[in-house]
Amino acid sequence: MKSVAIIGAGAAGLTCLKSLLEYGIQPVVFERSDRSGGLWKLNQNERECDTAAYRSLITNTSKQMMAFSDFPFEKEVADFPSREVVSEYLKNYTEQFNLAQYIQFNTSVIRADKETDGRFVVEVESGGSKETHTFDWLIVANGRHEKTSIPEIDGLVTFPGTVLHSRDYFSPESFEGTKVLVVGAGSSAIDIASEVAEVAPGTFLSMRSPSWLVPRFIDDKAYDLLLTKLSASLPKVVREKAFRSKLMKAYKQYDDEAIRQYFGKPDHSLDLEKQRFVPNDLLLKRLEQGKLKVKPVIQSISRDQVTFEDGSSETIDTIIFATGYQIDIPFMESSFTGVENNYIPLYQQIFSPVTPNLAMCGMCYIVGPILPALEMQGRYIAEVIAGHTQLPSAEIMEQEVEKHRVLCEERKVNPMRVQTLTYLDTIAQIIDVAPKVWRNPGSLLQLLTGPVVAARYRLNGRQSKKAQARKVLKDLTKRI
Repeated sequence: MKSVAIIGAGAAGLTCLKSLLEYGIQPVVFERSDRSGGLWKLNQNERECDTAAYRSLITNTSKQMMAFSDFPFEKEVADFPSREVVSEYLKNYTEQFNLAQYIQFNTSVIRADKETDGRFVVEVESGGSKETHTFDWLIVANGRHEKTSIPEIDGLVTFPGTVLHSRDYFSPESFEGTKVLVVGAGSSAIDIASEVAEVAPGTFLSMRSPSWLVPRFIDDKAYDLLLTKLSASLPKVVREKAFRSKLMKAYKQYDDEAIRQYFGKPDHSLDLEKQRFVPNDLLLKRLEQGKLKVKPVIQSISRDQVTFEDGSSETIDTIIFATGYQIDIPFMESSFTGVENNYIPLYQQIFSPVTPNLAMCGMCYIVGPILPALEMQGRYIAEVIAGHTQLPSAEIMEQEVEKHRVLCEERKVNPMRVQTLTYLDTIAQIIDVAPKVWRNPGSLLQLLTGPVVAARYRLNGRQSKKAQARKVLKDLTKRI
């Protein structure tokens, strides 16, 4: 039996572990903390933040779209679960599939290297003691939300107030009575600015370009349930026009000034490949209420005075940078991982073309439901390690990776960005678990016109769970 090490027991590590166990392969998982759950795990007292998920976080995707393929959320869970609910969900997932026994908690990976025979040597530390192990395969699943990224800004070092990254943000109460500047245009920036604006007398959001704000519910349905297999088959321009129309209709509940201040111009274009889509129901309301103001990019800082590119300036007490993260694999040399300029050259965003038997799960930038994408990566990795699916040669993988990188560069798209719905189909075809429509007549309508939920990839192929998958699809049809 091949020996496998997984680094990290977050959602990525857990689904890789489960997928390998389905083929009788028992890996070892090294987790540096005392709990599984990664980004979603809760600390002991809930009074401080130790992951990038802040206390009030609500998922950007519905529970139907977010669920693993064979482990739906409980019916009583809200359509958009809280951080606490997702943490409990992953805990239940771990218990349901008996995963904890394979995880070595409080164990940090110090070094991972290659021996001359091609095996990986992994040095770990636990309780002050160090040990070295060797493995045939190494799966890196330590996440991409550890090393924070803060832009270089002229005069930032002179700022006398508090500077923090969104990773260190926990709740808005501590900002009561202060003037706060949030920097960024992604989900964290918009959520945090919307929250802080309720208690801080002066709250500002600085961004280079606006994201599209998506109401969590459109026409009384979770917005992502409208993104069906049928709609995905339409030409891109048609999809964009239809989605933009729905969004503009939803925006009519806010006054024109709030829309103008946020977007800057009424003809803001929509591009499904390039732009950010942030589910948020509060930001435009805060603008309408006058509790929040949108600002352009920061030009410079002189002590507590922040000047923006439009020439305006504000006196600020706290700056919260919601400006993303740098990919960080500190226990491996870049010659093995290929990490450079926040990019990793990976075949299908998973396999290293330069280091044999090295796989990564959850290192790409996932747009859409995250857990199904992680699960599909885990299933692909397990298929390859178990010998059921063969990888192309290293030369072909390198060529494919470079071809994809160049194409994304031409389109000005992040080469590590994947759209979950198309990504799931791509990997499902490779490992032969794509649903066979005509073999599932009872689920025909859902498969052709319904949302692309992960359960559809348990209808056929290895490790299929037909009865459960059909039930999930049937229940979803009733829901929508």
